[in-house]
Amino acid sequence: MKTIAVISFQPDLAAALRAVLPAEEYRVVAQAEWSEDVARMTGDVLDGVVVDADLTNVQPIRLLERIRRRLPACPLFVFASQGSTEWEEEAYLLGVKHVLQKPVRGRLFLELLGREAVTGPAPSVVAPPTPPVHDAGRGAFDTSAMRALNVLRDYSAVLSHSLCSEALLKQFLLFIRSMMGVNRAAVFLRIAPTALSSATSESENHRLRSACAIGLAPGLLEHFELTLESGVGRHLLRHGRILQAHSEEVQRDVGLRKEFELLGAQVAIPVLDRESLVGVAMFDHRLTGEAFTTEELTLMFHLLEQLGLAIRNIWLHDQLAANHDLMADTLGHLSNGCVVVGAAMDVLHANQAARKIFGRLDKSPRRMEFTDLPQVIGGKVFEALHHGREIPPFKFRPPGHPEAVFQVSIAPFEKRNVASPHAALVLIEDFTQIERWQKLDVEA
Repeated sequence: MKTIAVISFQPDLAAALRAVLPAEEYRVVAQAEWSEDVARMTGDVLDGVVVDADLTNVQPIRLLERIRRRLPACPLFVFASQGSTEWEEEAYLLGVKHVLQKPVRGRLFLELLGREAVTGPAPSVVAPPTPPVHDAGRGAFDTSAMRALNVLRDYSAVLSHSLCSEALLKQFLLFIRSMMGVNRAAVFLRIAPTALSSATSESENHRLRSACAIGLAPGLLEHFELTLESGVGRHLLRHGRILQAHSEEVQRDVGLRKEFELLGAQVAIPVLDRESLVGVAMFDHRLTGEAFTTEELTLMFHLLEQLGLAIRNIWLHDQLAANHDLMADTLGHLSNGCVVVGAAMDVLHANQAARKIFGRLDKSPRRMEFTDLPQVIGGKVFEALHHGREIPPFKFRPPGHPEAVFQVSIAPFEKRNVASPHAALVLIEDFTQIERWQKLDVEA
């Protein structure tokens, strides 16, 4: 399978290429901007690079120079709108294979890719093995590469805690402590919502509680909180940049200075999720008393931004789990039978009442399946899923239990921009007593 990288801020070009390229032969990887780190890891497996010249954050020629410097042998394709041809000559001089105009023409692009595959570099002639040559700089290169791999290995341990924010923060702070030599560190987070429909109060939403800390007494953090209305939290929410204890802002503000002194911290870094402030991370200097460099602070800011995205995903997962449990408990306590059937004719959910109703008809201890539904109900469910329309309520009398009467309602679940329903809800109400009362009234 061949890999094509697409450099564009908008997903339209990547989506158009995925639509025209055969999925079994080509894989399209979309990137918002050109990254040297990604190129260093994936450059050897790329079979082509497509650049959207209209939607890049730098000039197209500068971007092409960076790509060609990193990938000298990789084919380059440029897509641009009409009228942007003044730099085409320079693009061809930089080794661009083709400059194409939007929209994407599938047959033309496939033909150009096929030509590049045919006219690719000829296989090199296998030369006889030569004796190894000892290079003086090879040892230093191997040492730096092993050091980078060890750092990547240690940081990958954070991924194993992707569903628990406390364990994730603990592992992250231990990693920062071992790599940067930090003596004290604490992370304060906003109150996590418990369900998608629940809304926290204004005061609760502005509070930042300690989520994890190292080098600080637990009793101190139990009674200490940050807030978005004053102090460090307010400053980071307003400015969104790193704050240091020796800066002029801290020296002029008594509240900021007190919070830094109480925690024994020297640096406050916002924890963002690229949309809003998730929390605040506060660090002391190194064990030797040395301050962090600008490059180190910038790297820690970006690491904490990725951590903020992970925490936001954990919160969303917890919200979905809470809503799922709430819905399952609600359906489980209904007196009516409830069965949810998927588009593949599999039972996605069956509450206790439904199991009791169909348990009287089928004594087998198996897990409820679609074949356990009576044929009349199963046919109606298939009709609702196939045609996408709601089935009017109807009465059902089991063949082996003529005294039992059930009213069945079937409603399909539909999504926007989807032609067919993805599931159907079957509601079964026991009308046996109602039928008996009606019969007694008629006889009376």
